[in-house]
Amino acid sequence: MTIIAQSVFSPWTITQYPVPEFGLALLSDIKQRVETAYREKHNISIDLDIFEYVTDAFAFRVFDWTVEDWYIPKPNISFGGVDFWYYIYSGNGCYMSKELSPDEWVKWYDNLLESICTE
Repeated sequence: MTIIAQSVFSPWTITQYPVPEFGLALLSDIKQRVETAYREKHNISIDLDIFEYVTDAFAFRVFDWTVEDWYIPKPNISFGGVDFWYYIYSGNGCYMSKELSPDEWVKWYDNLLESICTE
């Protein structure tokens, strides 16, 4: 039942795209920038692999250890209609909800940077 249910109902079977190498580099840079912005705003350091930081504009969530077959975890990173999931720590086994062209990656990255600066 769970395999059938996953194949029919799971977005993982139809919306899972690997993140290209340059995308992983951008996500790593964004993680560092968000951690720096948080530290400057709240005067405390965080590691986004351990702490969650969710705003109206974006979300950075820790790895969800729920292991139910039917359970689809919340994305670890969400912004601008693109979601990312990874295994245990950021960038490891990373998948995204839709494919982006290199130009779309640049636009997505620039918009997220602008959003980080305005938080």
